[in-house]
Amino acid sequence: MALALALALALALALALALALALALALALALALALALALALALALALALALALALALALALALALALALALALALALALALALALALALALALVSALALALALALALALALALALELEWALASELE
Repeated sequence: MALALALALALALALALALALALALALALALALALALALALALALALALALALALALALALALALALALALALALALALALALALALALALALVSALALALALALALALALALALELEWALASELE
């Protein structure tokens, strides 16, 4: 009877040990699952961060491109304005030159007329 009791006790102990082992295995499995979940979460977070960084970089690049385009447009406008101003200045210079030429021609004509008049008077007096 004592042998049967000892055998039952040993069986119960073995069963408890197997149960504890199964519990430890389940706990290790749950820990590994939690670790894998945390790793996947960290990976997703890193991916989202990289995506946000790439988006911010693309936005900054687009902004810099738009700024460079606006600067080039303003430069081209300033160049066109300077060219138009230089053209207007050249036109004014040519106009002033033509006016001076017409004035000199009128003066020469008046001088020639005065000479002609003087010559006619001198010829009349002789």
